[in-house]
Amino acid sequence: MKILIVAATELEIRPLLTEINFKNSANNFSQGFMFKGHSLDVLITGIGMVAAAYHLGKALANQQYDFAFNLGLAGSFKGQGAGEGSAVALGEVVHVTSDRLVELGIGQPDGFVSFAELDFLPEGGCAFKSNELPFACEALNALPKVSGVTVNKITADKKKINMVVEQFHPAVESMEGAAFLYACQEEGLPCIQLRAVSNYAGVRDKNEWNIPLAVRNLNKTALEVLNFRMERG
Repeated sequence: MKILIVAATELEIRPLLTEINFKNSANNFSQGFMFKGHSLDVLITGIGMVAAAYHLGKALANQQYDFAFNLGLAGSFKGQGAGEGSAVALGEVVHVTSDRLVELGIGQPDGFVSFAELDFLPEGGCAFKSNELPFACEALNALPKVSGVTVNKITADKKKINMVVEQFHPAVESMEGAAFLYACQEEGLPCIQLRAVSNYAGVRDKNEWNIPLAVRNLNKTALEVLNFRMERG
């Protein structure tokens, strides 16, 4: 079994890296770790969808994987009428099974129109789903399955939050998720995107964020899923 672990920053997966005896690498792509008899590669892409797409493209062009993990933090649309998002609290871990680009289009005074809606892209050209996994896992099945949006900047403006919620009904937002799912979709690579909520959309005061709790819970869940997978060969 060969697995690719993808994160924007080392901070987000530091507890997991400790478990696999990660050594600092001169570049962002570290290969050949062993965990319970299986091979793990670790890709730290840097923040944002452009960096994620570039480094994922390089990695997937040169290696074959059985499946890929995307692990990271996210902002929650809790309290914004986001449907399933209203239940996602600080520190909670979710399985993002669909993600979309919400800035690829035309901003208008009364809303946003995606390039897919304008027929500049094929139907679904801004929205992506995770590919079916080759295994079942109780730890993964227990997580809320939610939709996400991927943005270039954290959504802080109340008007923008309301627009995104009304049009797309996401639970969480990240800065890399859609790029990860798109790359895996195009390669036919089974994948998992796990996100832990570190903040609420629109909350700018970092004293009200909880990054340590989100990192701790994210890595605990990731290790549970990895342990389950590894023990079954």
